[in-house]
Amino acid sequence: IHSRPASIPRAAAPVARQRARVDPIGSTSTMRFSLTTVVAASLACVAHATQTIVEYDELKATFRCIIAVPSATDPDPKQVKRREKLIKMTEAHVAAQQESLVEMEWAYMESDNAEFTRFFPNHVPVEEGEERPPHTTSDEVLVTPGIRFMNLATGDYMSPNWDILMHQYPDELKRLSKDFSRWVLQGDGLTRDDDGVMILHSKNLAEATDEYETVLANFYAPWCKYSQAMLPLVAEAHTELTKLYDQGLFVKVGVGNVNVDEEAELKDTHEITSYPTLKMVHDNDDGSVVSDTFEGSTDSAAEIVAHVASTVGGLTMIDSKDVASKYAKLLASIDTLLGDAESPTLVLGTYTAPSQVQTYTALAKKVVSGSRFMAATYDMQLATSLLKEVSGNKKVKAKKDMVYVYTKENGVLSLKLPSNDDEFLLRWVSAASVPTVERFNPSTKQGDRMRSGPIGTILMLVGAESHPDFAKWKASMTKVADARRGEANYLFADEKEPRIMGIVEAAQVKTFPAAILISMRGDFEPMTVEGKSEMTESKLNGLLDSALDAPLNPGTDEF
Repeated sequence: IHSRPASIPRAAAPVARQRARVDPIGSTSTMRFSLTTVVAASLACVAHATQTIVEYDELKATFRCIIAVPSATDPDPKQVKRREKLIKMTEAHVAAQQESLVEMEWAYMESDNAEFTRFFPNHVPVEEGEERPPHTTSDEVLVTPGIRFMNLATGDYMSPNWDILMHQYPDELKRLSKDFSRWVLQGDGLTRDDDGVMILHSKNLAEATDEYETVLANFYAPWCKYSQAMLPLVAEAHTELTKLYDQGLFVKVGVGNVNVDEEAELKDTHEITSYPTLKMVHDNDDGSVVSDTFEGSTDSAAEIVAHVASTVGGLTMIDSKDVASKYAKLLASIDTLLGDAESPTLVLGTYTAPSQVQTYTALAKKVVSGSRFMAATYDMQLATSLLKEVSGNKKVKAKKDMVYVYTKENGVLSLKLPSNDDEFLLRWVSAASVPTVERFNPSTKQGDRMRSGPIGTILMLVGAESHPDFAKWKASMTKVADARRGEANYLFADEKEPRIMGIVEAAQVKTFPAAILISMRGDFEPMTVEGKSEMTESKLNGLLDSALDAPLNPGTDEF
């Protein structure tokens, strides 16, 4: 049983259901899968099923719905009227269900029935100071009507745990009946839409993770325009991932959609709070199905594919010519897919000692994301071959115990693998993966990268880009950035850029051009050097050196 999300109106709340492990019906869990499959298969062949209202003690059907109503012996005129209304509305609903695919019996359970507490614990009134019955899930005692749809074959049941107002009862009953029928007819097998994307639900998600080691699951709401925009991107991502698998360049990854309006159980289990949400779903070590947050960009299908390919691949060990060749082709395919918008980044580590593999494995967990891929090898010839193939630089030659980062903007950058300084290694790789000096961009992508990345400092050149000396000032910063890669995020912006005014004012800049050094974590107060004559390597190096010796900022402001 799940509570109605506070953000969703009563009439539009997703259906709530519970797969009961110990249910009043007393069915055994060993019957669950076989009977569910048999029942669903048989129901699919029924064109018009019968739904009838019977006395509670005459219930025989596998599928049934029990409606909680006030006791017939209650003398309160309001309760008498409420009972009459509920019975009348229920009869009207059942009469309209005669073309349903699910054959079902309906019955009323009065509030003084001996089994009422077991079936409707949320509706049992208690005196002040008394404890509520076991298995209650509502915050307060609910008033009738109560609704409980039941599957006798599996012990599963579906029961809303919120107050249903009388004027909402017909619509709620119609909606819940429809969802129960859909739920009952669902099988354990995998079904797909016209694009080949799996239609995932609580009954088949485990089978999906049995067939695919990793499943990209799109949790969407059909009424959400952003969810609607995501569906074709997910379909395209499925197509491209399938192509990579068919070419032998990547593992088999499943792609599926989960309708959160129909799958409240999965929505809660995987902590879905906004729509759409992408998750990487897989089996845990104990066999349970778990999910990881999708942390890549979802702006395009290409970016979705790149993130899946990089993260699922993780650290790739290059131990043969065939592996090196396929890895280069994978990166080339991702590059073609991304087009001009972005290019993949290759991080390649060479090693001679097993302990260095552990270093690279730990590094990969932190840097592999988006379009950044990571590989490692002990074979210098394979490393050289891979770098030449990916970069197009036929002069590059790999050496032992080195870290290489290739991007189209920077070419091949290299660093001697530091010993016992994993933090510096992470900062250097992060900095080498982006342009050495890049234009300030107010986009979410650049901002998020800097806020969540390992480099918490920004050195920004601000001046009139039309000035004839601006290129010279930028060149000075580039030399400093190249020599001190990883110590700061190096940016430049025009002095008239309105979106940097907050930074300029916080640093109290009086003269342009200016170099502003700030800590996004508030480690020190903003520092500057200002004026044309100050835009030199020496002055910029001095600015960075000053930050190392600066006292920690006691304030909490972040820029």
